[in-house]
Formats: sequence, C-alpha cells, structure tokens
Amino acid sequence: NTTYYYRVRAVNGAGTTISSNVITVQTPIVSTIWNGIAWSNSIPFSTVDAIIDGDLTTTGALSCKDLTINAGNTLTIDVTNSLTVAVNLVNNGNLVFKSDASGTAVFDQFSGTISGSGNVTVERYIPAKRAWRLLTAP
Repeated sequence: NTTYYYRVRAVNGAGTTISSNVITVQTPIVSTIWNGIAWSNSIPFSTVDAIIDGDLTTTGALSCKDLTINAGNTLTIDVTNSLTVAVNLVNNGNLVFKSDASGTAVFDQFSGTISGSGNVTVERYIPAKRAWRLLTAP
C-alpha cells in the first residue's frame, strides 16, 4: 500500500479509500509465496503468480497465473479440489493429485507451458473389491 496525503472532496476509482483526508491506494499483488505456513501476500488468484516454497495441501480450489513449485517442496491438490494455472507451470518439486472414494483432484484446462525436473503423481482410488482391473492413462 502507498499512502498519499491530500485534501480532497471526492475520489472516484476502485481500490481507493479515503479516511481523514488520507488516500490509500492498493498496490496490485503480482505474486505470493507459500512458506509452509501461510501465503506472503494473499491467497493466489488468476492474475497472481504462486510460488510454493513449503509443503502445501489444498483445502479448496487453487487458481493462479504462473505456478512455481520449488525443489524439495510438495503441492498436494486434495480430493475433489482443482488446480488452475492460467499461463506457466514450473515444477521442480512434487505435484500430487489425491483420490479417494469421494472423488479425485483435477488439473483444470491448461494451455501454457510446463517445465522443470519435478514429479507429478496422480492417485486413482480403487475400491476394496476383489476384481480384475485395467488401469490406463488417457
């Protein structure tokens, strides 16, 4: 945030607030880092880059512009949650899509580039029934 001191009568514009002749203009968030405990700026969204620098298991859908998973870290997309990356995915750690009887995590539509030397694991839940199964990747 940047604070400017002005004497004004009215202000028109989103992201601007006035309090006692002080105008505070919100600086756009460009990126946010998960450090293993919390996000540095805010929860990422479609116009914000997300950097995973600590293990993270999602509790809901995760959406971001660019996603970077640093080496030694794991991003786990929990059951029935989704991952949406608008532009690029750089995976130098581990990306895991969980699955159980209630559903499977998904990687939403993606048209960017994927790079890095990390691993991706997609789990598939198999009920405990005695049966022959053919498992294939699409």
